[in-house]
Amino acid sequence: MLPKNASHQWTFERIGGFDQVKLSTDADWQHLSELDTKLWAVLSCPTQQLSLEQKTLKRLDKDVDGRIRVNELTLAIQFVCDALQQPSLLARRQATLPLNTLRTDTELGKNLTALATLLLDSAQDKTIITLEQVESAMTLFSQQAFNGDGVITRDAIHSDQLLVAFEEVVHCVGSREDISGKQGIDADLLDVFTAAVEDRLAWLASAQQGNVLLLGEETLAAIHAFEAVEIKINDYFTRCALVSFDSQAQAALNPSVSAYEAMYAGHLTHSTTDIQSLPLAQVNADEALPLLRGINPAWQGLMADFRNKVVLPLLGDIESLTPAIWSELSVKLSATREWLGQEQGVMVAGLAQARLEEWQKQDWSRALADLIEQDLSVSHQLTELEQLLTLLLFMRDLDLLVQNTISMRDFYSPEHKGIFEAGELYIDGRSMRLSLIVDDIAKHATMAHRSGTFLLYCDCVKRNGTDKMSIVSAVTAGDADQLMVGRHGVFYDQQGEEWDAVVVRMIENPISVSEAFWSPYKRLGRMIASQLEKLASAREKEVEAKSAAALQKTAETAKTTEDTKPTPPAPFDIAKFAGIFAAMGLAIGALGTALATIVTGFLLLPFWQMPLVLVGIVLLISGPSMVLAWFKLRKRNLGPILDANGWAVNTHASISIPFGATLTRVARLPNGAKRSLIDPFAPKSRAGWWLFVLLVLLAGLSWWQWQQVSLSAPVSAESTADAAKVTQPSATP
Repeated sequence: MLPKNASHQWTFERIGGFDQVKLSTDADWQHLSELDTKLWAVLSCPTQQLSLEQKTLKRLDKDVDGRIRVNELTLAIQFVCDALQQPSLLARRQATLPLNTLRTDTELGKNLTALATLLLDSAQDKTIITLEQVESAMTLFSQQAFNGDGVITRDAIHSDQLLVAFEEVVHCVGSREDISGKQGIDADLLDVFTAAVEDRLAWLASAQQGNVLLLGEETLAAIHAFEAVEIKINDYFTRCALVSFDSQAQAALNPSVSAYEAMYAGHLTHSTTDIQSLPLAQVNADEALPLLRGINPAWQGLMADFRNKVVLPLLGDIESLTPAIWSELSVKLSATREWLGQEQGVMVAGLAQARLEEWQKQDWSRALADLIEQDLSVSHQLTELEQLLTLLLFMRDLDLLVQNTISMRDFYSPEHKGIFEAGELYIDGRSMRLSLIVDDIAKHATMAHRSGTFLLYCDCVKRNGTDKMSIVSAVTAGDADQLMVGRHGVFYDQQGEEWDAVVVRMIENPISVSEAFWSPYKRLGRMIASQLEKLASAREKEVEAKSAAALQKTAETAKTTEDTKPTPPAPFDIAKFAGIFAAMGLAIGALGTALATIVTGFLLLPFWQMPLVLVGIVLLISGPSMVLAWFKLRKRNLGPILDANGWAVNTHASISIPFGATLTRVARLPNGAKRSLIDPFAPKSRAGWWLFVLLVLLAGLSWWQWQQVSLSAPVSAESTADAAKVTQPSATP
C-alpha cells in the first residue's frame, strides 16, 4: 500500500447536482482513507432495510450500534488493500477470489494464500476459491468439538461426572452460543460460576462461627416458614392487645355479620381474598394464638408449616402461642435472619453445600477451563477462515456499499439500484422505482415533505397474508389526477415477492411540467363543474320547496268555506317584463359586441401572427403554473427521504426532471404495436357540429361588426364640399 503522505489526484464527476468521487484505479482505493470526509455523500447509514446480506453488514458494524460509519468503511477498505494486490477488483462485485491476486508481501496475504491453498487441495480448479467453498469449510469446522471460538459444548466432554458439572454451570449461570449454533460455556461464565461457589461456601462457613444455624440445614426452610406468617401473627397479637386495652374494640376487630353476608354472594375458596384478609383467629383479650384449631381457613396451610418447621423443633409440642413466646422466638431467629440478609453466591443456591464442597474437591472448574483452552488453541484457524470469508463477502458487497455512501453512483446509474431501494410500486399505469421501507409513516413524513417530491405512503401485505410492512414511493412522472388515498396497487420487492399495497397517505408536490401546463385548465374545469353542480342542486331544492309550498297552499285552500272568494291573481305587468327583456338584450348585445370585436381583431391580423397570438394566450394562462412547477422540480432532493429513514446524507442529491422520468416509468405501448382508435363503446361525439355552429356564429358576428364599422366611417372632405354646393342657395336674384 502506498504511504499516506503520498499525493494522489482524485477524479470527480458531476452527477445528481453534486461532485461524486470516481473509484477506478487501485490507487483510488488505497488512498480512500485520505479523502476529506466532507466529500462523502453519506456519513452513516442504518444496517437495516438495505439490499445487502446481514453477514456482510455484521462484519462492517464493528461497534455493533446498528449503523455503518465512514471510519468502519475505511477500516474494511484497509483490510482489503492489505489482502489484495488489486483492490480495484472490488468493482466486479463477484464472490470469487483468484489466488494470484492475494498479496505476498503482507502477513494477512500469506496466511490467506496458505489457507485457500489448503481448502482447494481436493478441488478441480486450484486457482480460484469461491464464497460457497469457504462457507462450506466454515460449516464443517464449526461442527468440530474444538472450533476455536472459546465456547465448549457437550460434544467436547467425554466424562460423565464432568458432563454433570457442565450442566450445573449452564443451569446456574446460563450459556453462550457456539459458532455451530449449539449452547455451551466460555471462560467468563466459568469464572462467574467458580466465584459464586467460593462465595457461597464462605458464607455458609460464617454461619458456624455463631449460633446461626439453629436447625442445621433445615434452618433456611424454618426461616422461610416463619417469614410467611410473621406479618399475620403480629396483626393478631396487636388486635388482642387493643381488646385487652378496651373490651369495646372486640366487636370492631372481629369480622361482622355483614362482612360474611357480602361473601355469600360468590363461590368461596380458601384463596378468596376476602377470607385471607380476615384475622388469623378470633380476637379476644386472652392474647393466645391457637396453633391447632380455630385458625383462619386461608392460613391453615402456612400455619401448619410454621408449627412443623419452627415451633416443634424450637419450642416443642405446644398448642398455643403467646406474645411472650412469639417475642422470644423472634429474638432467637434474628441472628439467622441477619445472616440471610448477607447471602452470597445466590446463583448457586440451588446446589447443596455438600455438592459445592465436592466442586472444590474435584476441581471441576480446572477441568472445564482446560477444555476451553484446548478450544482456543485452534482459534487461529477460525480467525483465518473468518478473514477469508470476510474478504469474499467484501469482494461481493463492499463496492456496492461504498458506491452508495462515498457517492450515489448506483442510484444515478440506469444499470444499478441504490441499496436503499426496496423494490417497485405499480399503480395508476406507472411503476415507481424509488421505493423505501419505512417503520413509522407519520415520523417519516415530518421530514420527507422537505424533499419537494410527490410521495405515496402505502401499507403492504404479502400474498401469504401474514407479513406486513409500510413503504414510501416517489412519483416523478405523469400526473396526480387518479392518485388518491385508498387506491390499491402491487409492490414487488427486490426478491421478486409480490405484496398488495394500498395508499394510506400522500405528500403532494409538482410531478412534471406537463402536469403544470394543464393544471389551470383542469382547475377551471373543476371549478365550473363544481359551480354547475351547486347551481343544479340549489335549483333542485328550490323546485322542491316551491312544490311543497304549492301542495300546502292547495290543501289549505280546500279547507276554506264555499262562500270565501278566492283572491284574484295579480295582473300581468308587461312593463316589468319588458324592462327585464331589455336588460337581457343589452347584456347579450354587449357580450356579442365584445366577442365580435375580439374575433374581428384576430381575423384582421396577418396570417403568420395568428398562431403567435394563440401561443401567447396559452402561455399567459399556463406560464405561471409551469414556471412555479419548474422551480419546485429543480429543488427535488433525495436527502430528506433518506434522512427520515435514519441516513446521514451529506449532500444535496438532486432529482432532476430528466432523472425523475427514469425513476417513474409511465405505461407505453410496445414498439411496433398495432393500435385501433375505433372504440365501439365510446360516447358519440358531436364536436364537429358544434365547431361548425361556432364558426358560423363567429362569421356572422364578424360580418355584422364589419357592417357597423363601415356605416360609422367618416365622410371624405371632397364629398362634404360637393354636398355643401348643392345645398347652398344662389346669391343671384
